[in-house]
Amino acid sequence: MNSTLSDQNVPLFGSSLLDPDLYAKNALLFSERFPALSEMCGIRGDKAPDYRLIQEQIKFEKARNGMISARYDGALLHSAYNPAAEAQKQISGLFARDENKTKDILVFFGFGLGYAVNEAARVFPEKTIVVVEPDLIRLQTAFCALDWAPVFALKKIIFFVGTKHQNIIGILEKQGLKNCLVIRNPAFEKHNQKYFADLQTLINRNIQKAATNAKTLKTFSKLWFSNSVKNMMRLSECRGISCFKGIFAESDIPALVVAAGPSLDRILPQLSRLKEHCVLICVDTALRALVNAGIEPDFVLVVDPQYWNARHFDRLKTPGSFLVTEIASYPSVFRFECKEILLGSSMFPLGKYLEQKTEIKGELAAGGSVSSTAWDFARYLGCRKIYLAGLDLSFPKGRTHTRGSTFEEKAFTGSLRLNPAETWLTSALYGAQPVTKSDYNGNPLLSDNRMALYAWWFESNCSRFAENGGQTFTLTPESLAIPGIKVADAEELLSASPCRAYADKLICGAGSKPDEKQKAEEKKKLMNVIEELLTELREMRSRTKNVLELCRSTLDSEHKTEALLLVTLKKISEYEAGLTKSTAADLASLLFPSEEEIDSLSKKLICAEVPEQLSGYCDNISRSSAVYECVLEALDKYINKIEENSVKSGK
Repeated sequence: MNSTLSDQNVPLFGSSLLDPDLYAKNALLFSERFPALSEMCGIRGDKAPDYRLIQEQIKFEKARNGMISARYDGALLHSAYNPAAEAQKQISGLFARDENKTKDILVFFGFGLGYAVNEAARVFPEKTIVVVEPDLIRLQTAFCALDWAPVFALKKIIFFVGTKHQNIIGILEKQGLKNCLVIRNPAFEKHNQKYFADLQTLINRNIQKAATNAKTLKTFSKLWFSNSVKNMMRLSECRGISCFKGIFAESDIPALVVAAGPSLDRILPQLSRLKEHCVLICVDTALRALVNAGIEPDFVLVVDPQYWNARHFDRLKTPGSFLVTEIASYPSVFRFECKEILLGSSMFPLGKYLEQKTEIKGELAAGGSVSSTAWDFARYLGCRKIYLAGLDLSFPKGRTHTRGSTFEEKAFTGSLRLNPAETWLTSALYGAQPVTKSDYNGNPLLSDNRMALYAWWFESNCSRFAENGGQTFTLTPESLAIPGIKVADAEELLSASPCRAYADKLICGAGSKPDEKQKAEEKKKLMNVIEELLTELREMRSRTKNVLELCRSTLDSEHKTEALLLVTLKKISEYEAGLTKSTAADLASLLFPSEEEIDSLSKKLICAEVPEQLSGYCDNISRSSAVYECVLEALDKYINKIEENSVKSGK
């Protein structure tokens, strides 16, 4: 099992070079390690594969050193001289690069006969190895040709055989996509190039999404926290969307989600009639256009925490609409005149902490735009058909938003001689790496990379929705084409029987507002939870102050010894372990500076010269000191803000 590949003795089976005993051994090991998968694939030690089918696809031949090599479609899968040495060179070459040395998950796109997978298992038994192959016959072929025992002996091994992309992505995300090293070989992918190319695209998109989320978190974390603190008492005052969950599940009432793309102009004249045949959901950016047209949506969604996003509601009111938001929204949003304000579960740490100890409001997905949250809200309501209008994710005819939207009005009302509206519009069009895409009719249109991420979110989520019997349509074929979303005509929706009265009845029957006594009880409960949070944060501040003083005194010491440095590092580890166990751990994560900030701050710390063998210890302590200084400063601000707002709320 520990021998190298080049030592393996490859038995022959007639002229095919296949060994049925070897297949039986591999199949048995596979079924023991993955019983459910082997049952699904029909791989068993006592059941031989169809050798004729294998040989129709793969042509086996002897390499110069006597090992098995093979060809597919005339191209060699492995070296014609020494397949094992080739695999050793490939695997060692990958980890010669600095950026790959820290990767703990090796993802193989295909594997030929399995030489590289076996070599990786031999050299890196502590890593997780992931094998992806859409074609079962390839796995059977490899089991006939090579001993896979080293692979099945691994502690961490994952096989994806004929698995859907979204399922693979889901598992890899849990493992950590940034920690994955994808190992590709064009020869191994030739039999299904589209499958592997699409999977790589999804991996890249998810990595980009994670990077975007991390950047967004860093950029807006202080604003989210500030808004959440100011709005936290709303948790005891506002109902959650959970009381509306599934209210349309037993009906045929569809939802129409209205976004603010330019294509909405064409649908807007029909919208009052369309409302008679659906539940109307509007995103904040489109609300002004609807109000100007005399239309009140059933639900309005706003989830962006920024000040300028709250300006979409300036001088507007819709007394017949429910406003769906969350406590991280800009505070003025809660002054909007509407029928009732409903809360969805917060996506941010403070709101999550408070909800977990009081009441879960109802979670909606976040795809980077309010339109994605609005679509998910329609699904949350139980609608099986969701229509979209104005979800352009592009710039049809060079325009950014529908007429009358806040964005368009701002561009023209703020137009100056030296800063005309055209300058702002050009920046919007070309400010995020523009790309040319196609609409649903195949016509070219301008989009950008940011919109592409949103489109991918819709593609993947609409696909899962369809698997459960749901359907998503667009009424605006001039929008960016998204696979899985079908084009429908507005007349098709209008031809259905009106459902407005029934929709209103279901909405009105979705629970009742809390009375004053209930609000008082909820407020008292929330105040107690806030005090619990303050206690945790104060304890965290005390521990942070202590470990920071220890770091400083150690760095300032003129008599640094290995023992002293190790004691300090142990205390740091104990402190960080305590942080992860805290119920406020997610909130604490917002306090930590970025890697760039840590590098900059730690360089400013002056540390007396130490022997080379101790420099690594001192560097770690310096970095920790820089981090804890930032954490302590942030904790002081956070505690003061929460104390100040809780005192105001208690009066």
